[in-house]
Amino acid sequence: MAKKTKTSGHSPRKLPEKAPKGPRRPIRKRRRGADAAEALTARELRRNSRDDLLGDPSDLRFTDTHEWVRIKDRTTIVVGLTDFAQMRLSDITSVELPEPDDHHYETREEISVIEALNTSAAFHAPADGVIMATNTELLSRPELINLDPYGSGWLVEMKPDNITDVLDLMDVDQYEANLPEDEEE
Repeated sequence: MAKKTKTSGHSPRKLPEKAPKGPRRPIRKRRRGADAAEALTARELRRNSRDDLLGDPSDLRFTDTHEWVRIKDRTTIVVGLTDFAQMRLSDITSVELPEPDDHHYETREEISVIEALNTSAAFHAPADGVIMATNTELLSRPELINLDPYGSGWLVEMKPDNITDVLDLMDVDQYEANLPEDEEE
């Protein structure tokens, strides 16, 4: 098993199956001044115009465990947590990242744990392969996953055994069709 950069006593749990009742509460920011306004603006933009801020989602692939995958080049993929998953977790407080090494991960094998104020979730390998790099900025700024899940909130770069396995993952339309519907009051 790969070495972990940060450890924690919490056991990872799966994300809840159903959305919480009632309207979503905005995430409270812990920043002040211009940083707070900038973060709030980015959050509101993402909610109101995901495609404009995050780019064309058609270049992403998705897993049923809420990881997104972007093909960087013929041998490398970038992987992160979906916007849906980060909203379910809410305020992300810490991230365990694996060390880039020769450990070979199998599809759906846990590679990381993401902790939020009230819960934690496992982050899984979307395909068989080796981790080439991690986003170490998340160790000091885990809130980047909440602020920009498809950009600066990426978690790992992997070299998949077979890039066609990534192409077999869900596209954005299939992923969104499989998301649970919000419950009405």
